[in-house]
Amino acid sequence: MNKFSLVLLLLALMAGYVHADYAWQEKFDPIKATWDEISATWTDTAGGTAILTENDPVNDYGKVDSEIITVNLSAFPMLVVSSIAVDTDCSYTVQIQEEGGTYASQNVLTGIWGSGVQYVNIADVMGWSGTKTFKISIWIAGEGKTVTFDLIELRAENPVVWQEDFDPIKTTWLDNGATWSDPNNFSGTLGKLTESDAVNFYGSTESETITLDMDIYSELVIRSVDVNSSSAYLVGIQEQGGAGIYQDMTTYIEQSGTQIVNIADMLGWTGQKSFRIVIWMSGESKSAVFDYIEIRRPQAIPAWQDNLDPVKYTWYEFGAYWDDINGPEAILTEDNLGVAYGKVESESLLVDLNEYPILAVRSTAIDAGAKYSIGLQGQASPWPYVSLVDYQPEPAEHAFNILEETDWTGQQFFRIVIWIDGEMKGATFDMIQLRQLCGRSVVPGDYSDDCYVDLYDLAVIASDWLGVYDADDLTEMAGNWLGAN
Repeated sequence: MNKFSLVLLLLALMAGYVHADYAWQEKFDPIKATWDEISATWTDTAGGTAILTENDPVNDYGKVDSEIITVNLSAFPMLVVSSIAVDTDCSYTVQIQEEGGTYASQNVLTGIWGSGVQYVNIADVMGWSGTKTFKISIWIAGEGKTVTFDLIELRAENPVVWQEDFDPIKTTWLDNGATWSDPNNFSGTLGKLTESDAVNFYGSTESETITLDMDIYSELVIRSVDVNSSSAYLVGIQEQGGAGIYQDMTTYIEQSGTQIVNIADMLGWTGQKSFRIVIWMSGESKSAVFDYIEIRRPQAIPAWQDNLDPVKYTWYEFGAYWDDINGPEAILTEDNLGVAYGKVESESLLVDLNEYPILAVRSTAIDAGAKYSIGLQGQASPWPYVSLVDYQPEPAEHAFNILEETDWTGQQFFRIVIWIDGEMKGATFDMIQLRQLCGRSVVPGDYSDDCYVDLYDLAVIASDWLGVYDADDLTEMAGNWLGAN
């Protein structure tokens, strides 16, 4: 897809004419009539489910084929397959069969023996990009055995691949001495987990089985908004199949907040893994209330940032001042009497530069004749000053790797300094942050500041379309869609 076509697609997504999430979908409500039942059969059931039964007269395995699907895999590469029941001694495999081209065929999910949600980037597995034509084949193994499915779809690759947003609470949780309930009677997006074991003062609940590529989706995020006194929760991962490894991802959490852990790092996992999220609740009949639980692509979480909406009050102003304007922008104006330059300094920051080495700054406008400079001022003897950019005369996006620009390493104590030159001149900024490494430069089109250009950035643009953002921003997104530096 060329840049012009992608701009049109993004405009259509914003207008609501094209579904932003998926390109092809089987929700089984009712089941599509286009399936080719070769040696297995579909049985439509009430609601959005269907049962696939093996019925080959000779072999103990069979398959069904979808209709021929043509999809731009650069935009919609994720295959999602969700099952809610798998017979004992039964498994299923999902295969992609190219139509035309080299007629490539490959299993993208192999031997799935338990119910749950499986995610696979078929563009990566097949080595494909752009528009491809193919069938989805589902093989079922086990004489006369069945699998019940509730969703198969091809969707966009979003940063969040699995999520429990409690709107409503998923019915697939397996309660084992801890029980989910809605604290607001189906109003709002919260889930309340209560210890309910009749013998012990602790219990647990498990998600459905989730299958993911740990090299892509490894970050687990849990956000709680309330925890009862004398109570705590703990989050773990239980592998399904393989070595059956279990490991705690957190310690016991006694206060509400957000936990972010990398599953792959904690378990030393790579490639495709199947597992369940286990949440333990401690305290007789005690509860914790959660806002969301999700698994996502690791994001460049800022160690410190000012999105200038509003401007932080902690800046020190020396011959220059911040003028807050509507939206996530602010103007830095020189006002040093008798001298045509001034500066502002952030509060003193203590940052582990081995983890957060990138200083990203984005300016969006600058007065004629004005220039700005950016540096770092050490806050401990010998008080070193490091210049990162001098006399920038035009709006620009900067991402400085401090480890490369200085001889600093590890924890450092410093301030971010921005100079403005030009009598009463100004420059407009919309982002200043210290973050993890995602490239040597700011990713153009990354308006959500997570190092990727995707539907999250489209949502940012849509939130203030023709206010802060316009067609030029869409064009910038299109040129870097689903890319990262």
